[in-house]
Amino acid sequence: MKTTILGSCVTRDIFRVVGREEENLTYYARTSLVSIFSKPLIIDEEDIKLSSSFQRRMVFSDFNKDFLKHIEINKPDRLIIDFIDERYDLMKYENNYVTKSKEFDDGQLADIYNFELVARKDSNTKILWERGCLRLIEVIRSIGLKEVYIHEAYWASEYINQNGKVEQFSFQSAINENNNLLKGYYDFFKCHMPEVKTLSTQCLADSCHKWGLSAYHYTDSYYHKIYDQLNVFRIKGENDMLQGENIFFGSCNIKYLFKESQSESKYLLVVFSGFPSIGNPPGYNHVRTLEDIDCHKLFILDNHNHTHSSGATYYLGINGDHSVEMSVVALITKIANENNILHNNIICVGSSKGGFASLYFGIKYGLGHVVSGGPQTRLGEYLAHQPSETKYIISFITGNFDAGKEYLNRLLFDLLGSVKRFPKLYIHVGHGDHHYKGHVIPFINKLEELGVSYELDVGDYEKHSQLGDFFPEFLKSRVMKILHND
Repeated sequence: MKTTILGSCVTRDIFRVVGREEENLTYYARTSLVSIFSKPLIIDEEDIKLSSSFQRRMVFSDFNKDFLKHIEINKPDRLIIDFIDERYDLMKYENNYVTKSKEFDDGQLADIYNFELVARKDSNTKILWERGCLRLIEVIRSIGLKEVYIHEAYWASEYINQNGKVEQFSFQSAINENNNLLKGYYDFFKCHMPEVKTLSTQCLADSCHKWGLSAYHYTDSYYHKIYDQLNVFRIKGENDMLQGENIFFGSCNIKYLFKESQSESKYLLVVFSGFPSIGNPPGYNHVRTLEDIDCHKLFILDNHNHTHSSGATYYLGINGDHSVEMSVVALITKIANENNILHNNIICVGSSKGGFASLYFGIKYGLGHVVSGGPQTRLGEYLAHQPSETKYIISFITGNFDAGKEYLNRLLFDLLGSVKRFPKLYIHVGHGDHHYKGHVIPFINKLEELGVSYELDVGDYEKHSQLGDFFPEFLKSRVMKILHND
């Protein structure tokens, strides 16, 4: 198997530690996506004043942009990427960039061209990096690489000393700063390439590491765990797409299932998902409930939150950018246009988290109908009172917990006051479900204040967890009512 690594020693050392160095590996390090996607700069390898042939080769490859040539010509079976080396500043000559790695400095290359320094922390560097990232994804897809992995490696905050005791690094602020940068890079890549396979585990640095003590030189057990994950992906194919699943390539790439009507239909059902059961990955909801209803059906996955097992972004976005929302709207529009569906004939449905999304998209974008079960309408309040690993979904979606909580609380209600045309609203909730008093009643009070009509069905049950038992029948009956114009 031909394996190419674009990253750093954190990935290269996996194969060294597990004793698989004989594998057909090609390794590109000390480079940046900003540099890779700029034009080559001519340099003689002999001018690089480094004794290490490996270091000279890495610097030369960065100047020459060899990585792109390699994957386009050799088409590796497996590409593994990490962003640990994206910590370096850049050097700019005209509109060309190279990476200001330690090897660049040690190689005495600053005077070869009239370079100017571009700081990693500069806001324009982020723009350049994201542009390079999108181009990398485009290249990966254009040449048809099937096995692509993102090795989500971070700086370790602790290390094992030579006596076997765990100690904390003294430079915690630098570790946090670099990890925040890395997280942004990994999230951006995974958002725009959701089919990528992620390798990740907890890291602990090792003072006895072959390359010395560093926040990204880990214990041997780390590398073994990552190698095991590689094998799991290969043998079991755990990250394969579902049968019939597709990807819409937009601001964020959206996974979806589209089921075409068996007969001619002028309606499109758009189905948003709730939270998956604990321990399960994000999934599609109400597929079986709606299988006997003959109209076009679009099931949309919500899976872009890589900080939480649910993947939940509420179909909104990351750090306040609403990128998921924009892609979802573009996908709905595409499917509707391809099937000659009018906006008035689009039906948004969902329960719980999906109930919020059905209301949000149906109202904001002037669609025809909404069938919503047990929705969260005061979204910030709901998430803020969840367990700690769930409540910080607020921070992921908005970029700030406190301000985000208030923003998400107002989001749907502010929308009500700004739209001129409302869909037909069908809402179901259990009488004892805390969503009834906490979310549905404030919402319908606002509707009544604005003179907006709605249908409310209150079920005779006590818990939100019973929504799955009662909502399907309501959903089917109201969809059938809409389809038959009753």
